[in-house]
Amino acid sequence: MTAFQIVPSGASFVMKNERVINRGIMGIGMAFTPQGSLIMADWSGGYPLDEIGHIWTADDPTGQDSPSRLDTAKLLASPSSHPSHLSHPDQRIRLQTQFALVKSGDFTTLAAIAADKKAKQLARIHAIWGLGQGLRAKKTEASTLTTLLTDSDPEILTQAAKMLGDAPTDGKPLLPLLTSNVSRVRFHAAIALGKLKEPSATPKLLQLAAKEQNDPFMRHAIVTGLAGCADEAALVKDKGLCSLLALAQQRSPRVADFLGKFPDEAERAIHDDAGIPAALPALIQRHSRRGLNACLRLGTAEAAQHVIQTALKPSELQSEALDVLLVWNSPPRLDRIDGHAHTNAARDPKTLVSVVQPHLDALMALQDGELKAKAVELLMQLQLRVEPELLLQIIADESARAPLRAEALKLMAAQHAAALEFSTALDLASAKASPPELRREGLKQVFAHQPASAITEAANVLKEGDTVTKQLAFGLLATAANAKADEVLAIWLDKLAQNQVPAAIQLDLIEAAATRDALKPKLDAYTQTHTTHDELLEGGDVTTGRDIVTNHLGANCIACHTIEAKEGSQVGPNLKIIGSQKDRKYLLESLLNPIAQVAPGYGMVALTLKDGKAISAVLDKEDAKQIQLRLPDGKTQTIPRDQIATITPPISVMPPMLGILTKPQIRDVVAYLASLKSKTIKKK
Repeated sequence: MTAFQIVPSGASFVMKNERVINRGIMGIGMAFTPQGSLIMADWSGGYPLDEIGHIWTADDPTGQDSPSRLDTAKLLASPSSHPSHLSHPDQRIRLQTQFALVKSGDFTTLAAIAADKKAKQLARIHAIWGLGQGLRAKKTEASTLTTLLTDSDPEILTQAAKMLGDAPTDGKPLLPLLTSNVSRVRFHAAIALGKLKEPSATPKLLQLAAKEQNDPFMRHAIVTGLAGCADEAALVKDKGLCSLLALAQQRSPRVADFLGKFPDEAERAIHDDAGIPAALPALIQRHSRRGLNACLRLGTAEAAQHVIQTALKPSELQSEALDVLLVWNSPPRLDRIDGHAHTNAARDPKTLVSVVQPHLDALMALQDGELKAKAVELLMQLQLRVEPELLLQIIADESARAPLRAEALKLMAAQHAAALEFSTALDLASAKASPPELRREGLKQVFAHQPASAITEAANVLKEGDTVTKQLAFGLLATAANAKADEVLAIWLDKLAQNQVPAAIQLDLIEAAATRDALKPKLDAYTQTHTTHDELLEGGDVTTGRDIVTNHLGANCIACHTIEAKEGSQVGPNLKIIGSQKDRKYLLESLLNPIAQVAPGYGMVALTLKDGKAISAVLDKEDAKQIQLRLPDGKTQTIPRDQIATITPPISVMPPMLGILTKPQIRDVVAYLASLKSKTIKKK
C-alpha cells in the first residue's frame, strides 16, 4: 500500500513523495478512527467465505493522547455547528460543521464567512460549499456566490464557479473568469459555463481553445464549455480540434466534416463508445479498422462491398477484413474494437452471399496461407460451392500451410462428403506423413462420415500420432457409439496401470474412460491405487493456459501475481520466470494445495511468545535459531526461537484451484507457468 502527496500543477494536480506505507497484508479497506488511528481490514483466511479476517491498527504511540486528537474525537462524538470549526484541521469536523449550518438554514453566517477575506481559506471554501448546497436546494440566492467572483484569492474564484455551475442560474457573471491569469480558475469557469449553457461564452471559449487546446486538462474544460454553450453551426465554422470534440459531445453527425483534418479524432468520435450512429455511413470508405467495423455495424450491401474489396486488395487490413466478413451475419454482442455493447443493424444473410459469390475465384487465388485459410472458412460458413477438384488440389498440396489444407478438408466434408474426391482426401489426411493439423481434421471427419473405420483410425493415431492428435483421438473415442471404442480404451487403461502411457495423454485417457460405463470397474481399480494427480503434469496448452491465467475471473491470478507485465500485484510471488525456478511438480502442487509449500515472504503466521505477547505477521526468513517477520508497517523483526511458545504454519491466501478450474485447465496453467523462463542472450 502506498501513500503520496497531491500538489497543484496548472489546472490540475500531480502526485509527489510516493512511498510505501504497508507490505505483506492483503488490505481490502482502510479508515481513520475518531481517535486518529488508522485501521485496515484484511482477508487473512484467503478467498473462501470462511469468515476469517483481521482488523489491523496502525498508530504513533507518542501522539495517542495529544490535545488535538482528543479534541477531534470529542467533536466527532458531539457534533457542533459553531462557525469556527469550519477551519478545523480535520476535514471530518469541517464537513460536519458545514452540513450542520446548512441543515439549520444559517446561510447568512455562511455568506459572511465566505465573503470575509480575513477568514482562513478552508473556512471560506466550506462556507462556499454550504452556499452551493443551499443554491441547489433553492434556499439561497446566486448573488451570495456571484459577489465572490471578484475576490483576489484564485481558489475562492474556483470554488464559487464550481458551485454556480451546479445550480440553475445566469452564467454571464462567470465570463470574466475565462481571462483569469490562473489556469485553475479558467478551467472551472469553462466547465461551469458549459453546464449553464451560456451562449455568450462561445467567442471567449473559442479564443481560449486557440491558445490552450494542447493542454489536455484545459482542452477538456474548453470542450465541456463549448459542448454546452456553442451551437452546431459555430463549431463547424471554427474547424478546430476543440470544436470537433465539442460536436462529439453533442453527438452531432457534423463531426464527419472533420474527417479530412482530424481523421483519427473524428473516427473515434463517430465510432467509439456510444458514438454517433447517424454518422457511421461516413466511415464506410475509410481505410481503417474503425472503417471496417462501421461497415460491420451497418450491415448493408454497400458496406459489405467495401469490406470484400479490402479483403482482396493487398494491405495491412486484408486479414482484418476477412475477420469482419466471418462475423458479418452474427456480429459479437461486445464490439470487436471498443468492447461496448452495440445494437447492430438487422441484416439479411443472403446479402453477404450475393456480395461474396462474384469474388469466389479471387478469394481462392489468395497467395498468403493465413488469408486463404480464412477465405476457405468464409466460403464454408456461407456454403458457397467450391468444386471438389479444387479443394482436393489444396488438400494434396504439400507446400500449402497445414491449417489451410485442414480448412479445405472441412469445406469438402460440408459440400462433397459423397464424392469420390472426399475419400481420396481422407486417405491423404490419414497418412502418417500428413501434418498434424490435417491429420486431426481428417480424424474428425472419419468419425463423422466413416464410422466403420473410425475406431481403427483412432487406434492407429494412438500408436503413431503426435501428442495433440492422440488427445483428440481419446476425446473422439469417448463419444463414439461403438462398443469397439471400449476395447481400445481398455487396452490403454491396462497400459496406464503398468505406467506405459506418456504423461501428456494420461488425463485424456482417464476422462475418456470415465464416460464409458463398461470401463468403470477398470478405471475405479486404477484410481484407487493412484491418488496423485500426475496426469496434470504434462500435455497442457501454453496459449490456453496463458488465457486462463490472464482472464479467468474465478482464478483471478493477476490479482495477486505479477506475470508478464512490467508491474503488477505483489500480494503473491512474482511468476515472471517461475518456469526457470521450479519444476512442474512444484507448480502443480502450488495450484492444488497452496499451503503445502508457501513461498518465503508470502505466508502469514501467528505466534505467541513465552512472555504472552501475540504477533501476526508475514514469515520472511527462518533458520534453526531464529525467524524473521515482516510486520504490517513493512519493518522486519527477528525473534530467537527459544523465545517462541507457539507458532502456526504459514498460511497462503491463495485458494486450491481444483474446483475453480477443471483438470484440463489446471494442466494448461501448469504448461504456461512452466514456459515462463528467463531469457538468456547467446554470445556470438
